[in-house]
Amino acid sequence: MNVRKSDPAFHPNGDQKVISLHPAIFAVLRSSPAGESHVLCLHNVADQNVDIEFNLNSVMGEVDYKINDLLNNQTRSNLGETKSLTIQPYQVLWLKLE
Repeated sequence: MNVRKSDPAFHPNGDQKVISLHPAIFAVLRSSPAGESHVLCLHNVADQNVDIEFNLNSVMGEVDYKINDLLNNQTRSNLGETKSLTIQPYQVLWLKLE
């Protein structure tokens, strides 16, 4: 995929942190080796919608981020505050934190 090739957060030597959000959501925060690029990868492994609430500041610290969905090329509101998000069955979101 061109998206993976173009973002340094997917570098094989970058950090990966598994985040516990919901039993049906596999969530990984990927970071580039130099720490300048971060992508939150959310994977719904269930056959039904999953509603989650989370606060990105609990993972990244007190920082405001613009969220860009790399797979859908959409900008999402800042997830620094507690937000609700519905993830469709088997949906994958790659949320770039800028």
